[in-house]
Amino acid sequence: MKYIKKNWFFILTILSIVIGTILGLVFKEKIMFIKPFGDLFLNLLYTIVVPLVFLSVSSSIANMKSLKSVGKILKTSLIVFVSTSLIAAVFMLIVLLIFNPVTNNIILESTTVEEASLLSVIVNAISVNDFSQLLTRSHILPIIIFAVALGIGVNKVEKDGDKVIATTLSKLTKVMMLIIKWIMYYAPIG
Repeated sequence: MKYIKKNWFFILTILSIVIGTILGLVFKEKIMFIKPFGDLFLNLLYTIVVPLVFLSVSSSIANMKSLKSVGKILKTSLIVFVSTSLIAAVFMLIVLLIFNPVTNNIILESTTVEEASLLSVIVNAISVNDFSQLLTRSHILPIIIFAVALGIGVNKVEKDGDKVIATTLSKLTKVMMLIIKWIMYYAPIG
């Protein structure tokens, strides 16, 4: 009983997933009227990703006593980013080999594919040419790089005096975490 009281939300979420799966298997297309609830949950999560990543990275670096550990953070972030990308790529390759989405009945139009050099691929992966593109979830690595730069800049500027910007970034990060908590209460429904 103690375990259930401690982990009630996790259990409720798992039960919701199981119930949703069963309803989907039994009722198939008839149950699609509840799809907007799931879409709402996912959209809420997608919306919060960019500010959460930006604020958590920039505030943690801005509030560091010594910037020597920034290198370790950057290295760890890069390793995590590359590792998850590779895992996702390998997983999708396996899925595509098992479940071939292209059948012989489909004739694809031939399109020209523009070749990109390795340097241009790297530049496009770590930077954007317009600030507004930085605010989208499709450019997470440039967001992290910008957040690191901002965090270092704030740390250098506020070294000796009041840490107004660093404190503000920390408080905004706490606000984002509170919003995530609220969104997660919707998880069993969505």
